[in-house]
Amino acid sequence: MNKLKSLIIILFLGIGMNAVAQSESSVMTLQQAIDYALKNNPALKNAGLDVEIARKKVQETTAIGLPQINAQIDYTGQPQIPTTVVPNFVDPNGPPLEFQMGISHTGLAKINANWLLVDGTYFLGLKAAKQYVELASRMRAGTEVDTRVNVSQAYYMALIADQTIVAMDSNIITLQKTHDDIKALFEAGFAEKIDVSRLALQLNNLKIQRQQMENQRQFAYRILKFQMGMNVDAPLTLNDKLENLMTTASTMDTSAKAIMTNRPEYQILAQSQVLNNMNVQRYQMGYLPSLSAFGSHQQNTFATDGNFGDLGNKFYGGTMWGLSLRVPIFSGFQRNALVQQARLETVKTKNDLNNLESAIQNDVFNGKNNYITAKQTVENQRQNYELSIEIREIALAKYQEGVGTSLEVTTANSDLLQAETNYLSAIYDLLVAEIQYKKALGLLNK
Repeated sequence: MNKLKSLIIILFLGIGMNAVAQSESSVMTLQQAIDYALKNNPALKNAGLDVEIARKKVQETTAIGLPQINAQIDYTGQPQIPTTVVPNFVDPNGPPLEFQMGISHTGLAKINANWLLVDGTYFLGLKAAKQYVELASRMRAGTEVDTRVNVSQAYYMALIADQTIVAMDSNIITLQKTHDDIKALFEAGFAEKIDVSRLALQLNNLKIQRQQMENQRQFAYRILKFQMGMNVDAPLTLNDKLENLMTTASTMDTSAKAIMTNRPEYQILAQSQVLNNMNVQRYQMGYLPSLSAFGSHQQNTFATDGNFGDLGNKFYGGTMWGLSLRVPIFSGFQRNALVQQARLETVKTKNDLNNLESAIQNDVFNGKNNYITAKQTVENQRQNYELSIEIREIALAKYQEGVGTSLEVTTANSDLLQAETNYLSAIYDLLVAEIQYKKALGLLNK
């Protein structure tokens, strides 16, 4: 019982604390619970939004290479026109000349256009932006795998809790009957008071454990709903049978090899390496010239002081266009340093990929061993459970025939309950080992 409680607590610590409010009542198989989570899990929703954000980033980058057109309207008023003083070029011996240059009211309407024609860094940046969308998609795939694993483990835990409740109820009924039978023997003078008291104590303890297990079961269901993105107060019934899941989990091919490229972590690093290589090219493109076109047209209108109404009566136009060629010559070795930094990042990512390959191989090795061990443990615990049933029946028969003790009966009951709990815990370990093994092999990235 303590092991099952610990498993529930550990699982709870690993969940996110976001949930999407729903009000439906649902009966779900494991696959239906996973499908529900893929649509409603908040972390997965945000991962999908990250993909959409990346796509919008592509549009933003694309817009840089399109014509940029801006309109401008200005008004300038000069209540006091500045005075300019220059040497007297009319009479060198006379005082300096003073005059005012300007007009009191000026209006300007202007339109500007710029267009990037040739720039290697722009076109490479556009490719990189599209690769960033792919990276966001890979990251979403990783979140989807984690969601599948988390929902599966939570589903298994809730199902084990259900089965434990059923087993405890069955044990309570059996123990109650045994208690009543021995109590009748005591009242008839064929049993001792201590025999009845021992069974009553065991029965009360089992009822207490059953209540505690019910609380843990409700807790397990809330964990599952959290992982699914479902309202934790919505009714939920699990429709899969533990025996069917266990049978499926027991048929994995342990000779399978890991498919590195199916692991989301590997895909993310590989995509990061693509972006790193493009980053090197981006800085190298900085050595090349860039060409852009520009043009503008404006209309000016003027009015003197005291004649503001003349503003707009007459306009003076002006138009210009041209090409701008930018040729990088020397950047103080900054560009070279940026290229070298980008190259070093590619080396780091390559090292990370090599390290990840080793880590994945270790995951597969550990996953395989854990799966094989869990599978054997289930078989051993099943045998123990069957033996404990047989031992209890023998203990009861011996007691009823007067050749056994009540202590043997209570001990047999306790051993049966423990064996049943161990068996259910072993099944849970097998189910978890199977999905972790699949994750290690890269079989969950669909």
